Order: sequence, then C-alpha cells, then structure tokens
Amino acid sequence: MAFFCLSNATRTLFPLTLVGLVAGLTTQGCSDDAENQSGTQPAATTDGGGSAEASAVSDGGGGADVVTTTDGGFALKAFTAPPATPGNGSVLFTISGEALATEGFAFPPAVDQEVTFVDGWEVKLERLITTVDALTLSEAPDTDPADQAKTGKVVAEVDGPFAVDLAKDDPTYPAGKGGEGKAVPLAVVANQNKNGGAAFDTAGARYAFGFKSVAATANAQNVNLGPQGLADYADMVKEGCSILYVGTGTFKGSAGGVTCAPAPGANAALDALPSVVNFKLCVKAPVDSANCQNPDNDPAAPLGGEDHQRGVAVKGNTFVTAQATIHPDHLFWISVEEDAPATFNQFAAAAQGGGDGGTGTVTMKDLEALDYQALKNKGGAALPWRNCVGGDFTPPVGNMSFNSGAVLNVGPTGNPATGLRHTADFVTFITSTQGHLNADGLCAVKRNYSSPN
Repeated sequence: MAFFCLSNATRTLFPLTLVGLVAGLTTQGCSDDAENQSGTQPAATTDGGGSAEASAVSDGGGGADVVTTTDGGFALKAFTAPPATPGNGSVLFTISGEALATEGFAFPPAVDQEVTFVDGWEVKLERLITTVDALTLSEAPDTDPADQAKTGKVVAEVDGPFAVDLAKDDPTYPAGKGGEGKAVPLAVVANQNKNGGAAFDTAGARYAFGFKSVAATANAQNVNLGPQGLADYADMVKEGCSILYVGTGTFKGSAGGVTCAPAPGANAALDALPSVVNFKLCVKAPVDSANCQNPDNDPAAPLGGEDHQRGVAVKGNTFVTAQATIHPDHLFWISVEEDAPATFNQFAAAAQGGGDGGTGTVTMKDLEALDYQALKNKGGAALPWRNCVGGDFTPPVGNMSFNSGAVLNVGPTGNPATGLRHTADFVTFITSTQGHLNADGLCAVKRNYSSPN
C-alpha cells in the first residue's frame, strides 16, 4: 500500500464490476474434550471483575485500565484473551489497524511510513474503536473466479461481538502481519465447530476467511477499552457507529523545509482554514468482508487479476493466524480507487468557524454540509488542491473535489441507496472497504447499510 500509488490494473473499491478512475494522479491441537466439541480454545485466566462501576477486567493484552462499566452505568461484557500459544492445527483470529492506527500519519513522513497526507497534515489517532463479529472459515474459496464473494459452506465460526480500540498500543500484543504495527488477539478456533467438530484439513486445503464489521452493541465483549474508550463506545451504541475515529490533525506543510503549492500565505481560501483540527467521526458502515485474499499464500498464483491467492491454509505442525486488518487511511482518500492519495483539508473546511479554540471538533454531521464534488471553506470560497509532496503527487485539474467513479452523485436530498449525497456519504463509502486479511488481502464487500452497492 503506497500513499500515492494507484494500480494500473484499476483495482477499485467495488467488489465486482464498477470502476472509478482518477484523472491526473501519478503512481509510483487442544486436549480438553469440551474444547474440542466447541472448536474454540478456552481463554487465558483473567482477574475477574466486571460488575462494579468502572471495574477492571482481564487485561486481555490491553492493559489494566480495561473496564466493563462506566460511571454512568453503561456496561459491556468481559473479554478473556485466547491462549498465547494455540494448539497445532488451529487458527488464531486477530485484528489490527497497523502502525497507522497506533503511530499516526506524521508529516513530514517518518521512515517507511506507508501513508502521508499529500496536503501537508499530520494526523494522530487517540482512539480507533470498532466492533467485529462472525469471524468465519468456509470451504472452497475458489468457487467462482469471477465472483469473490462465493464460497462453500461455513465450517468454523467465532462470534463476539468484539469491541476493540485499534489505536491502543500494548507491548504484549504480537506483531501485526506484514511487519505493520501490532495485532490484538481475539480468539482461537481449534476445529470445524460448524461441521461436527472435524479437524481442519492440513494437507493443503484452503479455507475462505471472512468477518463482519457491525454496529456498536452493548452485547459486545470489551477487548481493550479503557474508561474514555468505553464512554465513547456508549455513544457509538446510541448513534449506531460501526467505527469511531477520534484524533487531531495539525497542518505541518510549512515546516521542515517542505515546499507546498500553493504555499501558506499564497491562497486566501486555504489560509482561512484552521491549522489544528480535532475530529470525532462516527462512521455507520456495517459490512461483510468475505473470502479475502491472503498475502501469506504468496508466491502462489492468484485467480485472474487478483493480487493474492484466496483463503487460509491450516498447518498440522503449528497454528496459523488470520488477521482482520482495518486500514485507517481509507477515511481520508480522495477517490474510490484503491490506495488513493489522502488529504485532510476537507475536514479542516468542515471545522472552520467552530468552537474549541476556533477549530471545533469535526463530526460526520459537519461533513453533510460539504459537496464532495465542489469543496469550499466555511466562507464559501472554493478550495484549490494543495500539494506538499512535490512530484510524488499530481493534483487533479481544477478545485478540490473527490472522484466517486461510477457511483452517482444524487445531491443532498437524493436517495442514499442509489448514490452519494455529500461528503459524509463519500467518506462512509470509502471507509466501508477498509477490511482486509493479513495486511493487504482484499475482500469481497457487502454493505449492510443504505448504500449504492
């Protein structure tokens, strides 16, 4: 994943046929009988709790500040961590927001940083909270080369739901796939618990991996939320968020010898934007991510024009990891094209003129007032593109606008089931495809909200 890379093969965010183009962008084994019946290995011992106000539960790898109940009485279920060393022939399910979730997006970019805001912003995430459920393994991932969503029957499943803060960095978490950040362990499945408890085939068969991103729910298990995270999660339940971004953007384009075009002070519309912007973005994009491609299978030949072979191959002499990977950068893309450049000026435009030190805290509601095809600041002035990375990015022609490809723009009063109405819809749409397998494995996507699928 490169911060300004666009695939010449035109990999789109649509699971099947729609194609979006961006003009002018440059690319560069368990022993317990009961356990074997269920297929899910017992969790590690916890320190209990869960009933008192702001009571501590198992650290679950997430630290002693994990709580199940807020001062206001909102409660989640306790979570117990899976075994540190799963048995042979089993599958460990984890989740990761990669280094971008825990370290943020520095500007100028840090060494080996995968994503940089081309308009000169540094973005840090305080919390990135999501809920996942129904992590599954199914037969026959190669059922249909033309339709990635089609598989055989589900043979194993772990249900949560699991409430996780992907921005929480903990030294006890294992390394994430692809050398990217940390991964949060969720559960282990030891056998085909949806197929009579049979052992997994370890002789070369592959199982299709999928998972659901769902709306926040009080029925979720609290994997690693501390007091503030749990308070935020209570709000997520009320609002129906599937993922919540909380953080701050700081314009750094004029620091460290960076040259931006237009330069600060050279364009009134850009100069009117605040230089520090807080955001709390409740994204309502529940989706199924199905039959994901798996980079761990490389160099095996993938089907058709896909990037990696589909599915997870279980091994008899060890366990394997299936990491549900959430890419935080999708929220900031300028196009429906996979690996599109990221910008932050659209959020600064929504914040301008608010409270909180003159910047306000941007919410999804603020983004509903912005036309993604003709972005303006709060004063009504059209925003030009700003390039702070030189030849690594060639801005599209004209003022700042986002490319929705084949997805219709239906205007602010249109039907969200047939098109995108405003910037909030655009942001929700591109965020709906952030689920992957083992770092970069693309999944078939089924959107479970009112959206042009």
